[in-house]
Amino acid sequence: AEEGRYLTQFGAHGSADGQFNCHRGVCTDAEGRIYVADFDNHRIQVLDGEGRCLFKFGSFGGGDGQLDYPIGVRVNSEGHVVVAEWANRRLSVFDGAGRFLRHLGKGLL
Repeated sequence: AEEGRYLTQFGAHGSADGQFNCHRGVCTDAEGRIYVADFDNHRIQVLDGEGRCLFKFGSFGGGDGQLDYPIGVRVNSEGHVVVAEWANRRLSVFDGAGRFLRHLGKGLL
């Protein structure tokens, strides 16, 4: 992979586990799990290295734990998952299991 060689691909269009509807952001954590901001499905999917869905979190809306068009995702040094939302104009923070913790900059992005 260091030379930029193709390794694999996974996923398809849709809303089932392992499917995406306009993915916008991707990152990994220290354990090698892959986090995908699934924009039109209003969720984050967490996949293993083979592309199998381990779990997902988020649903459409503006409440705690809900997402409205997530456009980016990162895992910070504490293992918290930070999600940038386009329509809610905020950052939402979740723990490593996908449980909502707090909003940052609600409505200000």
